[in-house]
Amino acid sequence: MESGERQRWEGVSGIPDEFGRTQPNRQGEENKGPTPEGWWIVDPQNAYGIDKSNNPIDMLKWLYKFYGQGEAYINIYPTPDNPSQRTLGFSIHCGISPGSIGCIDLTSNMYTFYKTFQSHNKSMLLNVDYSKFNPIP
Repeated sequence: MESGERQRWEGVSGIPDEFGRTQPNRQGEENKGPTPEGWWIVDPQNAYGIDKSNNPIDMLKWLYKFYGQGEAYINIYPTPDNPSQRTLGFSIHCGISPGSIGCIDLTSNMYTFYKTFQSHNKSMLLNVDYSKFNPIP
């Protein structure tokens, strides 16, 4: 936020383990592992929501194309100094059940995040960091 305040939303990335948690050790696995660690750019120009559907046809297109990803999604891109080998096709979204094929799934928190992000209308940096991940359920 502009004041430098940090906000936090709970989520899961990649295919969850048997306890429903992200598996950081699978970062290198395409379509299974979580969003790789590092800095990512989140830009309002890459944010899409069902609320931008201005007529019933747009709404139906949204539901057809993005069914299962919820009411909004935001594509994210690595910063130039992000060392990840996996850099394309990542987004922040929600889903019917927690988990994704590598994106950040904010589950029921997505629409609140999207509305907050849209209200600020400024790019932000997202730091994906699994260093404090505790593998014990």
